Amino acid sequence: MKQQLMTPDHPRWEEFIQRLEGPEGCDFQGEYDDEGELIPDSVKWECAGGEDKSKAVAILKTMPGIDIAASLSFFEEQGGFCDCEIVFNVEKNHRSRRESGNGLGLDG
Repeated sequence: MKQQLMTPDHPRWEEFIQRLEGPEGCDFQGEYDDEGELIPDSVKWECAGGEDKSKAVAILKTMPGIDIAASLSFFEEQGGFCDCEIVFNVEKNHRSRRESGNGLGLDG
């Protein structure tokens, strides 16, 4: 089986990013106002920062056929140097580069 790159174009990207946002990843949590809108200043999460992508690696290891090392390099190219930056930066940067014609247009 050929190993694939985990990118926002990969069919399992949504599963990956939801898991990275959830309890097995950065565990994002926040409070909501009376209208159901997230209060930005209330959002908290867990991340070691720096270049620690251990939560992303643990999730990717459970997804057969993913080239983990190449995926981590891709995340860094898109501004994802740690677990929370993968959530905050990778999809946004990948999509904007593709739309502007400056990206690689990788499709996983």
